[in-house]
Amino acid sequence: MLTTDDVGNLFASMRTAYGPQWKHGKGAISVWRNALSRYTERDVMSAANRALELHVKHPPTLPEFVQVKLSKVESNESRISILELADTKARERSDRRSFVVLLIAVCAAVAMFGLWLGASIAKGGAS
Repeated sequence: MLTTDDVGNLFASMRTAYGPQWKHGKGAISVWRNALSRYTERDVMSAANRALELHVKHPPTLPEFVQVKLSKVESNESRISILELADTKARERSDRRSFVVLLIAVCAAVAMFGLWLGASIAKGGAS
């Protein structure tokens, strides 16, 4: 069953593919989830790939997207996979989080070294 997160991933991918032309926000997620609830995430992302092929100049509306899903148009494997695009974006977010954690750890280590150095200088200057 399609989840809210699945539709959120679809929206993120479509926003990446269509840029500012993709106007749907969080408020539309539940509407799309209800309309696509009988499909799996893989089915929906496969339909997104076909939608990119069929709707080059503008993103599909919900009825157009459902029609793309229901049509059995074969997708060409050489074309960009929106599922891969979503996976890449998820990995990039994970990499950014890892970088932030590492940056915080380095800052903490530098601060601790500064405290140690300050205490060492104060100790040496006092004797």
